[in-house]
Parts: sequence; C-alpha cells; structure tokens
Amino acid sequence: MTKTQNNQIILSYQEEIKNKIKTSLELKGWVYGKDYHEEDLITIGKYLKAKKETPFGYQLILKKKSYMQMFYKETDQIIFYHFQNKLQKIHSLFNQSLNLEKLKTMNIANFTNNKIIKKYWNYFESEQTKPSLYLYGDFNTGKTFFFKLIMQYFLKEKKDFLFLFLPDLPRQFKPGWFDEELNNKMDHLRNIPYLFLDDLGAENLSIYFRDDILYPLLNARQEKGLITFISSNLNPSQLSEHLKITNDNNQILKALRIINKLKKMCQFYNLDLTHNNLNQSQKGVLK
Repeated sequence: MTKTQNNQIILSYQEEIKNKIKTSLELKGWVYGKDYHEEDLITIGKYLKAKKETPFGYQLILKKKSYMQMFYKETDQIIFYHFQNKLQKIHSLFNQSLNLEKLKTMNIANFTNNKIIKKYWNYFESEQTKPSLYLYGDFNTGKTFFFKLIMQYFLKEKKDFLFLFLPDLPRQFKPGWFDEELNNKMDHLRNIPYLFLDDLGAENLSIYFRDDILYPLLNARQEKGLITFISSNLNPSQLSEHLKITNDNNQILKALRIINKLKKMCQFYNLDLTHNNLNQSQKGVLK
C-alpha cells in the first residue's frame, strides 16, 4: 500500500467518524476544531463503537481534559445494588434480617399521626445538642417505626447503618468465646457510622455482656463521635434497675457507669407517636 493510499484510508475513516458524530444523539452538537480535533477522532470512534457493547451496570464516559479519553463508570443503579448487598451482609453477620424493599416503601403519609412525627422530627433537628438518641416509652408507641424512617433516609443516601434487635445480641457473645467472627462483629459495632439498638432492657442481661460488650461498645462509639440510636420501654431510672442485675454495691456502680455514659452520648426523649404529647416529652428531655 502506497503512502497516498494510506492517507486516503485515514481521511476516509476521519470523515466517517465526523459523520457519526453529527448523527449521534449525544455528540451531534460537537463542533470540529472547537469541541474535538483531528487527534481525537480515533478515540471518539472507539467510544462510539464500544458504547453499543457497554457491560450491564456500567456507563462509558467520553471526556476531554488535556486529551480525549474514555473510561467506564458504574451506574447509580449498580452502586446502589452493591450498597444494598453490603448492608445485607453486615446484618447477616448478626443474624438480623433487613427487609430493604419494605424499608424503601415506608411512607410517613400512610401513618395516621404523621403530623406528630413531623413535629418530633422538627423538634429533634432544632433542639438536638448531642449526637445520639435514646427513645423510651410504652409498647407500640412508634419508637421502632421512627427509627426505620431514619434508616430509610440513610438507605437513600447510601450511608452505612446497622439495626439490631438487642435481645438477640447477648446470645452471640458468650464468655470465653474469642474468634475471628466475634472480633469482626465487635469491629462493626464499634465502627459502623450509624448503629440502631432496638429494645434495650428486653435482653437477658448478664454481667459479662454488660461489662465486656455493652459498656466498651458505648464507650468506643462515644470516643469516636459515632451516632447511636437506642430505643427502650424503660426510662433512665428503670434502665438503671435493669442494668444493676443485683443489689450489690459494685453492680449498682456498674449500672450507673452505663447510665452516665448514655447521658453523655444521648438526648433522652419519651416518645409516643400515638398521642400529640410533644410538650410533655420535651419536659422529659435530659440535656
């Protein structure tokens, strides 16, 4: 092939790419000499061909900085898919089921007293001075529901969280059990950005779990400034009774140590979404 023939092939290819640019829905507004130049045509040609064969979950990006380049980027859908899988794995580690589809479809508008929820939400936003929350109140007053609304927000924003039904947790930590899985669990508990501990006080509490798991966990999260959401049927006084296990002075001090830790970390609210009692709950806030 002569040099002249070779140049003709190159010119023909360049014209072909220019025509494809003109008919491309994505690139048809591009102007030769302004948006792209002769040296960019080979890359653009490869891009237009590869775009038709882009793998599922990825999008092909064409971008010019100092030169024209193309690269693959995960789609928002696949990023969210990986995030959901990550959440499911974390919860599976603790034998907790997480119904993400149900969480996605939760709607405050379907809750009979949604105005009350909004009042609480607005109050928390304006008055919260500590990073964590302790919600207490009777059965079926909406504590867990309220937390799940917060979880729904974290899910949409792709923020890592862990929701634990606390009565299930002590069975997973027994005295003398030290292995990689337990260390992995403690690592998640100490470091997950947002931890939900549901129904504190309903667990079958042991001295070991209280002193070697619960307190170190709360202490680590406070020191790191990580947010912890706790729900309970017990107010602070009742929780203190639960935590002391026996009336021995040493046990009373151990219980008070946890209560004091919670007061440093959390603001306490007596939450009841079944009645419009926000003023009453405000009086019960422990600053």
